[in-house]
Amino acid sequence: MKKIFIVILNYNSEKETEECLDSLLKIKTSGFLVNVVVIDNSENKFDLDVIKYKKINIKKIDTLKNLGFSGGMNTGINHSLNEGADYVLVLNNDTVVAENFIQELFNFSEKNSNAGIAAPKIYFAKGHEFHKDKYKDAELG
Repeated sequence: MKKIFIVILNYNSEKETEECLDSLLKIKTSGFLVNVVVIDNSENKFDLDVIKYKKINIKKIDTLKNLGFSGGMNTGINHSLNEGADYVLVLNNDTVVAENFIQELFNFSEKNSNAGIAAPKIYFAKGHEFHKDKYKDAELG
C-alpha cells in the first residue's frame, strides 16, 4: 500500500498545529496510508498527544534549534523519504483541511505519473478572503 507523509512545521504555535492535526483526523484515506510528521522548531517544545493522533500515525521531531522554514521542512521531508514515503505533502500548520483533499491529490497523482508535483486549491477561512469580490459565493470560506 502506498504511503503518504504529511510534514507540518510548528514554531511557537501549538494551538494552530493542533487545529490542523484535528482536521487531519477526519480525512479519507482509501488506498493509502497516512503518516504525519510534526517538526517542532520552537524554543519551548510542546507535548503532543500521540494517542489522540494515532489514526494518522503521528511522529514529532524536536529540532535542537530553530532551523527556519526550509531547514525544518527539509528535516521532515528527509525523514519521510527515509521511511519509504511514496508521496510527501508539505502542509502549513495554520491550515484546516477538507476531508477529501488528500484523497483527490492521491487519485490525481496515481493517474498522472508524469506530474512531478500536485497541490490542492486553497481557500481562505471565512472572513479572511483577499479580493472577496472576485470569488463566487460558493468559494467564500
